[in-house]
Amino acid sequence: MALVAGLGIGALVLMVLVILILLGSMSDEEWDDSPAIVDNGAVQQPQVANPAGTQDEFNRDVSLINQSGDTIMYLYWSNVNMDNWGDDRLGANVLPDGQTWFVTVDDGTGACQFDFRAVTANGNEIERRNVNVCGVWEIYLN
Repeated sequence: MALVAGLGIGALVLMVLVILILLGSMSDEEWDDSPAIVDNGAVQQPQVANPAGTQDEFNRDVSLINQSGDTIMYLYWSNVNMDNWGDDRLGANVLPDGQTWFVTVDDGTGACQFDFRAVTANGNEIERRNVNVCGVWEIYLN
């Protein structure tokens, strides 16, 4: 019996090693980092503003929580030192009311202060200015 159990564990270890080798051999192009959408259209997967990111000790992961009573169609954020909003971060996706988007806000400059702007389906605009993404975990859009 011990021999059979040993072969079972050995086979399991071998399978795990093969999987790890296969995953390690995948190039960056083979990974799909685009936001995942569930049936209700909510963005579920974190998106990094700058994949290279800032190499410091600050955590810039935040939850953007839609409490607007409407679907957010466009969402922008930018470093407080920037003069424009840049591109819509949702792209072809939307953020329905009551949904949360977990995201890393990092433009690679080391900045922690960001401005946020959301535009709802009804055309309402919501702004949150001078948010310290290194010191908060949740940003309510209402």
